[in-house]
Amino acid sequence: MMLNYRAVKKQKLFKVLKSNCFYKKSNSMSTITAQDLKGHVIKVEVNNPHEEHFDKLMEAIGSARIVMIGEASHGTSDFYRERIYLTQRLVTEKGFTAVCAEADYPDSMIINRYIKNIAPQDVKPPTDALKGFKRFPLWMWRNAEMFQYIDWCRRYNDRLEAGGKGYYDKVSFYGLDLYSLHTSCEAVIEYLKKVDPKAAQKARERYGVFERFGKDTMSYAFAARYGLVESAEKEVVAVLTDLCRKRGEYLLEQLKDTGPNEEYQFAAESNSLVVKDAEEYYRLMLFEDVKSWNLRDSHMVRTLNQILDHLTKCRNGRPAKAVIWAHNSHLGDARNTDMGTSRGELNVGQLVREQFSDSSFNVGFTTYTVIKQFLSCHSC
Repeated sequence: MMLNYRAVKKQKLFKVLKSNCFYKKSNSMSTITAQDLKGHVIKVEVNNPHEEHFDKLMEAIGSARIVMIGEASHGTSDFYRERIYLTQRLVTEKGFTAVCAEADYPDSMIINRYIKNIAPQDVKPPTDALKGFKRFPLWMWRNAEMFQYIDWCRRYNDRLEAGGKGYYDKVSFYGLDLYSLHTSCEAVIEYLKKVDPKAAQKARERYGVFERFGKDTMSYAFAARYGLVESAEKEVVAVLTDLCRKRGEYLLEQLKDTGPNEEYQFAAESNSLVVKDAEEYYRLMLFEDVKSWNLRDSHMVRTLNQILDHLTKCRNGRPAKAVIWAHNSHLGDARNTDMGTSRGELNVGQLVREQFSDSSFNVGFTTYTVIKQFLSCHSC
């Protein structure tokens, strides 16, 4: 969890935080002082993948079902490395089954299918599993740390399969974000081609307005806002509604095929939800910064809940546990920052805490000059 720096004189706070550490507990974010930190700051050795790494943090996480791991840069190797170490321990020691990232859904599904060994034939080395990430910033996901994590997940899942575990016992990787309007449209259509060709053609027609503007989503938003074209709001809702209504029919259609059919249907519905929310998001972005931000983070939490429900159902009722990877601005609690108090914004951290309460745990990475800090708060 990120500390509220405004509540502490910076020179005192940074004097306390001179080593890699995590902050365990506080009674109130609004009254934290440097004195409060004494006795709660614990040194953590970084770049140490050995068994004792983060032992005290793992103990503090306890039985939490959701662990949010935030970082401050979208690209710092140190943050990514430590995030992966902690995630691996959560998977192997506490039974976490999914990583849900601030990433586009269809691109993340390439990773998911690779690490679960159901990827297309053209996805063979781990680097291929990252090829879907083509949107700026490329380095956010196409980097050496992600390559290593994907390779580790594949080998871990292969061992589970060899030991007789099922598909839904394997660790997964899902995207939570909504920027993939066009690739999500394509993913929905490709799925429908296999289970309902007529519905695929209908979906293509309903999504057709986006094709007029190519990849320029803002031009579509501008035209829809000012009545130059009719918005696709009703059309994208209709595609999602039909997908959900025909779920049983489509699952029966796939019985002749091998593979996790529930996962394919779930991915299609999730991509359809991305299209619906992305269409609204780009229209709001023109003049409604707060509303568009709130829509995006609400979409991420809605997708998270659907992933948990999907995995829990497919695991015969055994609750799924998820790690969330995102920027600190998404995973802190907006109610304790200017985001919530001044601008009226909410975020993933706030919504998860409201829904999961003591079953959630926040971790955040940040820096002060060249010193890496690891800050965590269980209850604030």
